[in-house]
This record gives sequence, structure tokens and C-alpha cells, in this order.
Amino acid sequence: MKRLVTEADVRRMARGARIVVDRETLVTPAARDAALLSGIEIVEAAAAPKPACGGAELPKLGEGDWLVQVRDGRVTARRVGN
Repeated sequence: MKRLVTEADVRRMARGARIVVDRETLVTPAARDAALLSGIEIVEAAAAPKPACGGAELPKLGEGDWLVQVRDGRVTARRVGN
């Protein structure tokens, strides 16, 4: 039976938590967005741990709407709206 991870599930998790998914786990797009904004990592069960210095780091974001851009491994974020 497939496991479903929703936005509500992610919002109940602590900042910096990790969600490990496998072939039997479905993560909704809203859950992925909430995880990104909450600093929650979603990883594949078979994936090797990410090196501390590798990959793009997402800046700490407060509440609100953000435009996030990734180019050449660098992340920039700009608040949009009010």
C-alpha cells in the first residue's frame, strides 16, 4: 500500500527534519513546497547522504511569498508581494 505525505503532514514536522521516501511513498506538490520553505529535507531511501559542502544551500526564509532562483548551483531568493 502506498504512503501519502501531505502538506499537513509536513507542517506538523520540526524545522530541519528529514522525510525519507521510497517507491511506495507519494509526496504531494504542496508537501514538497512546504518542506522547502520549512527547511525539511526530502530524500530517496536509496540515496547516498549529501556531502556537507555539495549542492546549493537555500537561504533562511521567513514567512511570506518568495521567488527562488537556482543558477549554477547558487540560490537567490526575493520576497514578492507585501
